[in-house]
Amino acid sequence: MVAAMLVSRRRPQATDHTLSRVLSQRMPVCLLVVVNVEADADTQKVVDAWSARHPEVEYLPIADNVGPAGAVRIGVEMLLRRRPDAEFIALFEDDDPPPDDEALARLVAHLEQFSPAERVGGVGLHGACFSWPLAVLRRPALSKDGYAEVDYLAGGAVPLFRRALFEEVRAYDPTLFFGFEELEFGLRARAAGWRLHIIAGGNDWPRRKGRGRVGWAALEEWNWRRYYSLRNLLVILLRRRRWITALHVALGRGIIKPLPLLAVRPSSAVRHLRFNVAAIRDALTGRLGRTVPPSER
Repeated sequence: MVAAMLVSRRRPQATDHTLSRVLSQRMPVCLLVVVNVEADADTQKVVDAWSARHPEVEYLPIADNVGPAGAVRIGVEMLLRRRPDAEFIALFEDDDPPPDDEALARLVAHLEQFSPAERVGGVGLHGACFSWPLAVLRRPALSKDGYAEVDYLAGGAVPLFRRALFEEVRAYDPTLFFGFEELEFGLRARAAGWRLHIIAGGNDWPRRKGRGRVGWAALEEWNWRRYYSLRNLLVILLRRRRWITALHVALGRGIIKPLPLLAVRPSSAVRHLRFNVAAIRDALTGRLGRTVPPSER
């Protein structure tokens, strides 16, 4: 039996589309909680309309912006309480519907191949292995058996977990707010002896994650996501006492990388450096949570 949650943040149309795709899965869900961050009336109307036809759909408004990390923690804990009979928990996002009607069934079938003693705690359509010396993610090739072991499962790619995994290590760390929360959770699960798999299917994740500008244009386009990504990556490294790697990340990605931009785009370079220094400082001092407004440019 599968219980599920869907994180939404003020995107009623995307939420409506993704709900339609989740509810058309061949593998039904026994409960689907829509966690609406910064709850808005339009999204509630969408969810209420689906609930009228599908009683398994429930609405959970969160007035504050707790980020995806906080939303997943709240949603998973609700699912664990409400459906103690659900063996699996699926995570969905409002703007990433499942790629086809068989996706959830394929993921469940994969986990059911393994006994609880084998501690395969989760499976998704995309994920990667983490290099501690370089602090980079690399997607492994699938084995001849059709899967690969990874260190984390990507959000927005229908990650499916055993409830026992959440009961043992809990869900995402809400203090991270946004950025690398799936990686932190995956590494925590791996450290506890759980295994995570990816299987074939879904969209072109490497291209999707890498879309956007490159070169000077990419450096110019600072936004709040860059702050959280740098801060949280450093937090992950510091928690594991990877001091040398953390130093390389702080200096190389945080300080040195924006420097060439000073000559051609000084205001952009200063903005990068200011927020990168703040990210490094906050990681070192443990100033976590929502520290930079997501709307800041």
